[in-house]
Amino acid sequence: MKKAIPFITPIAFGVLGGLAVESLMCFLYAVMSPYGSADVAPLGYFCMVVAIITGAATIAMIVVDAIYLLNLDNARKVKLIIAAQAVAGLALLLVSWSLCSLLFHEIVSAIAA
Repeated sequence: MKKAIPFITPIAFGVLGGLAVESLMCFLYAVMSPYGSADVAPLGYFCMVVAIITGAATIAMIVVDAIYLLNLDNARKVKLIIAAQAVAGLALLLVSWSLCSLLFHEIVSAIAA
């Protein structure tokens, strides 16, 4: 299981991070929009809860990965793993963010209808 941590972390960071970012953006839109009304308040609360949960899960996964990397002896290997994880995680975050944006757009459309 320990060998899978460097591969799971960027996937979890990308997927959960994209969901957290989109949830936070929707929450801020629901709270701060001058065109918002009381009809979007439940969506704002839902987005806030999703953002907190996914943000906490993302932070927990990063802490587990950091603990794993601190136990490695080879500093060059650690730098290479961190660089690869950062590139893969950010790429997955951008893809996940755009997919979550489409998902939240459909949810808002279904609520408004």
